Amino acid sequence: MANIFPQKLKTFLTNLIFFSSLGIQPSSSFFSSPRDHVEDPKPSSMSGIKTFFLVLLGVIGCIACVVIGIMIYQVRICFIKFFKGNMAELNIILFFLQKQQDNSRKRFY
Repeated sequence: MANIFPQKLKTFLTNLIFFSSLGIQPSSSFFSSPRDHVEDPKPSSMSGIKTFFLVLLGVIGCIACVVIGIMIYQVRICFIKFFKGNMAELNIILFFLQKQQDNSRKRFY
């Protein structure tokens, strides 16, 4: 049993040297010719401040869209509540609004 450990150690070290990159010698049968130096592309012309203002403008635009959408929704709700007692008038008004929207659409045939 005393001889098993040195034998395993010898096998381990042999495999380590055989499979490691220490024993590899680099070689090549051909190599590509050197290339001309090419300048790196110029970085973006937008500075950090321009990017910040573009993002700020986008956020303000999104907030404006949300606010306008909420306002239109509230006007619609108030309009419906106003005509709640007389649904016939509401239906007539909504019918004419829908008809006007249909007539104002551009049609491409």
